[in-house]
Amino acid sequence: MKPILPILALIACTAPFAGAAGSTFDLQAHRGGKSLCPPGNILPAFRKALDLEVTTLELDTHITRDGKIIIIHDPGVLEKAVKKPPQTHGYRIREHALSEIKQYVIRTGDGKTATVPTLEEFFLFLKTYPGEAATPAGARQNARKIQLNIETKEEGYEEQLVALIKSHGLEERVIIQSFKMTSITRVKHLSKLIRTSALTQSLEEAMAVQADYWSPEYPDLNATLVKKAHAGRLKVVPWTCNAKEDMARLIGIGVDGIITDNPPALIEVLQKSGIKF
Repeated sequence: MKPILPILALIACTAPFAGAAGSTFDLQAHRGGKSLCPPGNILPAFRKALDLEVTTLELDTHITRDGKIIIIHDPGVLEKAVKKPPQTHGYRIREHALSEIKQYVIRTGDGKTATVPTLEEFFLFLKTYPGEAATPAGARQNARKIQLNIETKEEGYEEQLVALIKSHGLEERVIIQSFKMTSITRVKHLSKLIRTSALTQSLEEAMAVQADYWSPEYPDLNATLVKKAHAGRLKVVPWTCNAKEDMARLIGIGVDGIITDNPPALIEVLQKSGIKF
């Protein structure tokens, strides 16, 4: 492990965290913290991220042929999943019913198995977490206010998505993010409470759709762009940053949060630097 001192020195010599006065840093667990329980986007990963008391659970969604919204990243072949009988080539989620998707078994990093969860199953899971009395009180309290960053991987199911969020009373806890700017525009018309995040390298594009967040890939992000985004009333939460040195640089230039596969690493950097999340 690399020593933490150089990381802290980097934070100290750059700009302070933009949200330091009165707000907390947004620690977003990518796919529920992919490194916590590979391949992520499954309930065991979300549980482990909740145990760590992250700020936001980030997840990906697609819709099945029968209109069920499921949590998965890839639109075709299911990642690290096994089906009996074996899956065929050219598999497309939109062409199959939920009952068919549920035939897939995902092997997790700890050797156990899980199925592809529906978004509704995930919402119900949040309501029943933790289920064990041994879970720390802080984690239980955090789960009641946990923020959700839900990505639409394709267009066309925004109405079903927003309706489901509303039915569970989660509008004020949800961000909907997308690479599809039309998806963001539709969500803004459907709900005044749900926030939106533009996944784009173009700050101008994020401003044009009046997103609440700008989420570019992190390597090219700099202090000038962060300041410009803040001037335009956008929060900046880049993706997907996993190295401590990169996390420290981003914190130093004033980002409002970071999407990461590795929440424990980001927690360490934030704690060592005295930043609340």
